[in-house]
Amino acid sequence: RLERRILNRYFDRITGFEGDPCGSLLDVPCGAGRLLDLFRSRVPTVFEADWSHTMLSLNRRDHPSSDVPFLRCSALELPFAARTVDIAVSIRLSHHRDRIGDRGTHLRGRLRVSDRAVIATWFSATSLKNILREARVKLFGKSPKNVLHTSRVRKIAREHGFRLDTAVPLSRLS
Repeated sequence: RLERRILNRYFDRITGFEGDPCGSLLDVPCGAGRLLDLFRSRVPTVFEADWSHTMLSLNRRDHPSSDVPFLRCSALELPFAARTVDIAVSIRLSHHRDRIGDRGTHLRGRLRVSDRAVIATWFSATSLKNILREARVKLFGKSPKNVLHTSRVRKIAREHGFRLDTAVPLSRLS
């Protein structure tokens, strides 16, 4: 519920931008489409993309009357021209990318294809959960989390003509 509340606030701000409604959104990875209903209620054209055949099949099965195009592609190599969609979304993927370079590439891809806004989640290097994890890494040899620093996100956004407008934690710990 918190995630949907945050997304709705973002959509209110994005779609109110200069009174110009958003026409298209790319959701990659879309998974099984758990946010598709929200996206379709806010934007007329939604593209659902994922690398997983299984996730795309589940998404199609759960949204049979949908006129949404489904596309199989890598989250690191988006087959869209620059500024193709108004909004590019990536929820809960960045922390699955093992290499920091891939986490940057992942974000840059969304910034490249978006004309108006990017909504993305990342595991914050400065979150309480990560600070506790780093202590366990040092003390017990646990593996570190795949994180991004907000300053890096801000820098990458600037490089693509965007600015980091808001960074809201999805939980108090992470």
